[in-house]
This record gives sequence, C-alpha cells and structure tokens, in this order.
Amino acid sequence: MSNFNLKTLLGASVALPYYAAGLSAVAQEEVVDAPQVQDVVVVTARFREESVDDIGQIINLYTSEDLVDAGIVRFEDIVRETPGLDNLSRGPGLNLPSIRGISSSNTNADLIGQPATVTQFFDEVSITTLNNGQTDLPLYDLNRVEVLKGPQPTYFGEGALGGSLRFHSQDPDMREFTGRTRAEISFTENGGENYILDGSISIPLIEDKLAVRLTGFFEEDGGFIDAPNAGIEDANDYDRSGITAVMLFEPTDNFSWRLSGFYQETNVGFAQTVTGNIDDLSTALPGPDERTDQSFLVSNKFSLDLGQVTLESVTGYFDRENERNYFDAVQTFVANNVPGFIVPGATVFSTNAQVEDTFSQDLRIITDFDSPLNFVGGLYYAETDSIVNQVSVSPQYVAVTGSEDFAFAPFAASGTQYSGFGEFQLSLMEDRLRLAAGARYFEQEFKVSFDEGFQVYADASLLGVPGPLRLDASFLPQLVGEFPVTISEWLPRAQVEFDLNENVLAFATIAKGARNGFNNSPIPIIGGGLSLDEFLFYDGDAVVSVEAGFKGSFLDESLSVELAGFVNTWDDFQATIVVNGGGFTDNVGQAETIGVEGSLWWQANDNLSLFASGTLLSAELKQELALSSGLQSIIAPEGTPLPQTPEESFVFGGEYRRPISGFYGTEAFARVSYSYTGERLNALSATPGALDNFLPSAEIVSLRGGIDGDDWSLALYADNLTNEIVPTFDSSATTGEIFINRPRSIGAVLRKQF
Repeated sequence: MSNFNLKTLLGASVALPYYAAGLSAVAQEEVVDAPQVQDVVVVTARFREESVDDIGQIINLYTSEDLVDAGIVRFEDIVRETPGLDNLSRGPGLNLPSIRGISSSNTNADLIGQPATVTQFFDEVSITTLNNGQTDLPLYDLNRVEVLKGPQPTYFGEGALGGSLRFHSQDPDMREFTGRTRAEISFTENGGENYILDGSISIPLIEDKLAVRLTGFFEEDGGFIDAPNAGIEDANDYDRSGITAVMLFEPTDNFSWRLSGFYQETNVGFAQTVTGNIDDLSTALPGPDERTDQSFLVSNKFSLDLGQVTLESVTGYFDRENERNYFDAVQTFVANNVPGFIVPGATVFSTNAQVEDTFSQDLRIITDFDSPLNFVGGLYYAETDSIVNQVSVSPQYVAVTGSEDFAFAPFAASGTQYSGFGEFQLSLMEDRLRLAAGARYFEQEFKVSFDEGFQVYADASLLGVPGPLRLDASFLPQLVGEFPVTISEWLPRAQVEFDLNENVLAFATIAKGARNGFNNSPIPIIGGGLSLDEFLFYDGDAVVSVEAGFKGSFLDESLSVELAGFVNTWDDFQATIVVNGGGFTDNVGQAETIGVEGSLWWQANDNLSLFASGTLLSAELKQELALSSGLQSIIAPEGTPLPQTPEESFVFGGEYRRPISGFYGTEAFARVSYSYTGERLNALSATPGALDNFLPSAEIVSLRGGIDGDDWSLALYADNLTNEIVPTFDSSATTGEIFINRPRSIGAVLRKQF
C-alpha cells in the first residue's frame, strides 16, 4: 500500500504523491481511536481508474494540492521534485525532458529538432511537437500530473522511449458554484519583480448533469540576466497569459461528454544564457532577442459505459506557433570560423518561424468482465503538419556576395500515423497474481519537403567551385523535393504483478519503445564538410526496458516504501553531435542505461512527515563512436556517458503542520526540501576537450511556510535559498553562451476559495 491510502487513513484532506513531494497532511484537532478512511486519488495510466498502489510501475503523481503545497508553477519545478526526470531547458517553452537517461540533447538547432524521447499529453491529447523545444503548459488549475517512467507502448504509443508525462485539467463542480483566486509576488536575485494572478470559476448549468469550469491566468517574470551591449537590464524577462476551459456533460450514469482546452501566449526576451562568468548574470550578446509562443488545444472525449464494456473516443487538436527574432550566435560562429563561410567580423541575425498542428483520434474499448480475463485495446490516428522558415542575414556579407542574405532555409513536414493496440489482463490466485501481455503496431510516415528556395551563401570551393557565391538548388539538387521518412514497428509489453500481502505489491515489466527518424538541418552538414547524401536523414531507434520492484507500507502503515531497478537497452540510438557550432543527429549504435530508483514517506508523528526519493543511474555508450567534422575528428570510447544524464539525483525533506490554538480550522505549516543533481557530460562533440566537459552538480534548497485556513492560505517561500547558480548546458566553445538555472527567488502567495 502506497501513501495515497496511508494519507487518507491518517485522516488527511488531500492525497500525497508516493514520493511525498507535496506533504500537506492536515493535523487533527484531537487523536481518534480509529483512522478515518476517505476516497483515494486515482490515476488513469492504464485507461482505468486505479489507485497508484495497484499499478506495478513507478509513477510520480502530483495532485492539485501537491502542486500548491510544493509551490509548483513551472515545469522546472516538477523536474526539481522528481529524481529520474531531467530537462534541458533554454527558457520558457524550450524544454527537452528526458527520463532515466533516454535523452535528446539537441540544444542549438531551432530549425530542425530531434524527435522527443518523452511523450506529453494534456487531457489525453498529445502536445509533443517535432520542433526542438517542447512547450510549457498552464499548471494553474490541474487535477493531477502523472510522470510515467519507462516505455509506454501499448497505452501511449510511439515516441515514449523514456516515458510519458500526462497533465489532467480539473473537472467542474456539478452541484455548486465555486471558485478560487491566487495572487503571488516574488523577487529574483539580480532581477525584477515577478507576478502571478490566476483564478477559476465552476458553474453548474444543469445540476448533476452539465457544468463548466473556466480558468484565467497571467504571469509576468522580471528576468535576471542583463544585456549591457544591448542596453537592457533583466533582458530575459517574459510574460504569459491564457485561459483553460472544461465542459462536462453527464446526462445519464453511463454516458459522459468532456470538452476541454486551453489557449496561451508567451512573450519572451533573451534566452536564459550568460557569457563569461556565470555568477555575473549577464550576456555580451548584442541582441535583439524576442520570441512569441502561442499554443491552442482542444480535447473532445466521449465515454459510454455498457456495464462490462466501456467505449471511449478522444478527438484532439493541438496548434503551436513560435517565432523568434534574434542575434544568431550559432550562425555567427559559422560565419567567422567554418571554412567556406569565413567573413571575419561578420554578425548574423535570424528570424525563425515555426508552425505545427496535429489532429488525432483515439478509439478505445475497456472491459470489466466478471471473469479472470479482461482487455484494453483500440485504434489511433494522427495527422501532423509542420512548417519552419529560418531567414538569416549578415550586413558584412554585402561586400563578399553582393547581398546581406546569409541563409534561407524553408522546411516543411507532414506526417500520418496509424496504430492499433491491445493488452490482455489475467487475474489468478483470487486476484493476488495479475498477468498482462499486449502490443502496439504502428506505421508512421513523415514527408519532409525542401523547395528551390533553399539557399546559403558560402565559398563555393566547398563544392569544388572557386569564389564566393550563392549555394542554392542548382548546386544542391539533393535538397529539392519531397522525402519520406517511415517506420513500422511492433511494440510488445508484458507485466506480472503479485500481492505479497495486503500491503506489499511486487512487479516486473518488459516493454519496447520506438520512434521515427527525421532529417537534419542542411546548414551544419555543409558547414562541417560532411556528405548531405549520408547525413541529411537518419533512421528510427528503439529501447527495450526491463524493470522489477515493489511498493508497500510498513510500521502500521506509517511508512511507505518503493524500490525498482531497471535496464534500458537502446539500439541505433539517435545521438546529437555538435559540429562547428551546429548540431546534427545520426544513428550511432547501442547505448545502455542501468539504474535503481527508490522512495519513502514516513508519518513520524501527528505533525511531522518526512520524505526522500532518489535515482542512481549509469548511462553510457556500449560501443566506440567516431565524432568528426571538417576541422577535427575524435573517438568517444565505449563507456562514454550519455550527455545530460546525471549518475545520481535525489530529493528529501519534510513538512511540519500544527493547528493554531484558538483559531478553529487553521494551522501553521513549514516545508523544506533539498534536491541534488549530480554532474553530467555536457554534449557529444568533436570540439577538443568536449568529452571532458562535465557540468557540475547542483544543490537546491527550498523553504515554504505559512498559514492554512478553511478557505484561504498565505505562504512565504524561498526557492533556491542558497542562490546556487550552475550551468545547465555549455556552448561557450562555439557560441559563447552558457545556459543556467534560476537564481534565488523569495516571495509570497495568497489563495482564496469561495
């Protein structure tokens, strides 16, 4: 039994994630002889409503209360609280999450990114894009967040090599008009003020049958990195605003219609990078740097319960538009340093515009027979269209080529996916032993299109032609046309679960995950002196994962423990290799990640709760890898760590709550957490010394404290209390930029429910 049941048995008002990131137990006014049992929070990781206690896999769960209690308002906050989940972030809306070392590390290729290794869903609709940076989501009015670790083939399809992230919005109240508001202010070290204002209302239109819930939010971040050469203080500021909406219609006990969605817009200044000493919190880049990021989602779900069979349909649409105008440090490096492009003193400015939309249809059948054998299955279809245009100009090129145009790279991709999945579930020994076996078959094709408009200005000696001139379709015919990138795979999964007793569950799983290949940006290929025919496209890759562990409660259910070990074998893995300031992806052989995860939560007494969780991980190449470019060639030997993968990460802390004497329904609380992320290889790169460039470990301390009332709360907090500033990605050898984490922030938040 995990601490979901433990929490409710102790008479708490909300549920805890099993690793106890959001400890919010409500202390009792008096000691009772028998525990009060309340409903537990359920998850739908297997398309059924189940307690996390009954699921044989590692799931990090955050309820709405946990998000509040832990102060989670950004995706990076979830990463900080979840060992085994990593994220290479370049600022708002530019996330590259990874789980258990199955990572994508292409940080400086906004034109074309590597397919994600972690799938993400909002209200069961995929928001995973082909573009390099995954979007931030509105976290202000969620019911829960589920972090599922390991391949999820039968349920969440291709791309889920490392795992899946599932975000679920809050249902409206079907009986009463309710609402909530929040106002937050904080101050970031070396930066400006930050504000968050959000609120929700739930309106029953037909009691017990039809209701809507609306949420609006606005966030303004003052930034904390100065750009003196551009004359801007706190240049990396941003603001974000939007709305989420949910309609729930339940005319009968066996039918429901849930229509939900969100729209948000983010306006961002400079990237979250510094140049030189990271403690200076400044960048020497001249600017400009402005980005607008808009996203829109609709989820339309029907559910029909026929008694022993439930039919579900989820229709989804997700659209994202992202445009950035900026001083291009990557292309400037190419213009100044790469043979064939060299124009000393050149500066390059780029506009990168990306539009991507996906339509999806998911049909499911879920049985609940009065027999040992049951089944989950369905069909899935998705259609994606993506257009990316990057225009780069350099005033210094006028004297060389007669034009300031440096590069123009129009790119489009359209894709379709068809898949079917099914899993049989067999219960034996009076339901103590449960076996599951199934598979997903999927076919996916992307048609990648380049037209004759592609061009790059360079020294044509790269192609054996003397003199500087424009390289376009006449010199690069292999870039003109429509190119298919396809994959078809069977993705099996098998699992065994066994209840050792009523409080302890043992489990073992084997599963395969796979993702499609894609294409590289031609510019770093040309700049690296590499063959377009050989490196323009790369193939899909696959992960086979074996996991075994247990979860249970002990000491009269005051202690909850989980422990699991896993081995991931990664074949033909897509590695992003940094060459001459740019990055390209290639299939480079086999890698392996081996690790162990554990967590515990202990209700030490009526007032004090303690928690700890951690991951130990070895992620490395299983064969030698040659890293070469037009300038240098090195060997990454077998055993080289995979980039952006710490060997150890953990979080621990506790929360103390105590009723305030004389004020019924109020209590004081204090929470402290300490998270540690170990050192990790920065990147697989042919740059001299790159394989010795390990990013340092990070230690983040967070404090929260305040008062909870019946329908209000006031909290004070300090995130990153010790002001630990560390690099999260280092591209100083090429662009001079170093990405960093967020400095210390001190603030207050006031909440009110009505």
